[in-house]
Amino acid sequence: DDQEVNQFTLGLRSALNSLAENTTVQFVFNVRSDFSDLIDSHSRLKEDNAHPLILDLAKKRGDSLTQEMHRGDLYRPDLKIYFRIKPQTQKRLLGLKPEEQFSAQAEEHYKSHLEILEQTLESFSSSLASLGLSSSPISRMELVQHVYEHLNPKRTKELPAPTLQGALDSSSPREQLVFGDILAELL
Repeated sequence: DDQEVNQFTLGLRSALNSLAENTTVQFVFNVRSDFSDLIDSHSRLKEDNAHPLILDLAKKRGDSLTQEMHRGDLYRPDLKIYFRIKPQTQKRLLGLKPEEQFSAQAEEHYKSHLEILEQTLESFSSSLASLGLSSSPISRMELVQHVYEHLNPKRTKELPAPTLQGALDSSSPREQLVFGDILAELL
């Protein structure tokens, strides 16, 4: 229905317009169509001592779902939304202040920046919920996996994302993701 689409579009536009000026939003859309693990686990749920008619129906249903998956009839759209909020400009510290004062100011600035990000996420999530869309934050490991896939598109097909170490020599998290296989061999 055109009216529903227009209403949804206006709601989405309103949600995006409510974001702060210094917010960058990136949408990553993916369509997932491999449900073989789910179909296999569903097929294993049947009891072997069930009535033959039930077993036959379960087999046909599993086969039908597998065929639909291979034809591309089964799919699940997945939209990831990443936010980046640029820190508000602050006076540059010239290094003339004591280290403790610099650290305290940097920590305070970081906490306020994090609070703004959390408020933005909560606000945008509730806007999506009002449109009938459910959202959930991704885990740290999912984020690592997405960054690894982006930085290593070919290697991702052969090697899983590495587990980030705390402070591994002087390697940054980016270096750990890019050179994950090298680090895995060294450990």
